[in-house]
Amino acid sequence: MSDIDQNKWRSQLESEEDYLIIDVRTSEEFEEIRLPNSINIDFYNPQDFMQELEKLDKNKAYYIYCRTGSRSANTCELMKEIGFLIYLRCFDLRRFLRAFFLVLFFLCVLLRRL
Repeated sequence: MSDIDQNKWRSQLESEEDYLIIDVRTSEEFEEIRLPNSINIDFYNPQDFMQELEKLDKNKAYYIYCRTGSRSANTCELMKEIGFLIYLRCFDLRRFLRAFFLVLFFLCVLLRRL
């Protein structure tokens, strides 16, 4: 398991062929904003959470994210404990979005100058 930033995340996704992006925030958080092609498995719904994890292929690559990184880190640890041995990548959405909006802001500033 490793914690990754958005640049490493993007480059790894481009090179991966078989992966799944899992958002472990609540369904309400997931509906507000989510990464494209991600699925939601609510960390705070323990019974459904474990059932959904058990359905996953333990030989697939997974990218796990949440708002701050705490739930995704706990999820990665739990997945490791129950036998997920391949790729578990964790990141926090807040840091990802902050970097994205910073780049977007600078791009807008540059475009105004043209």
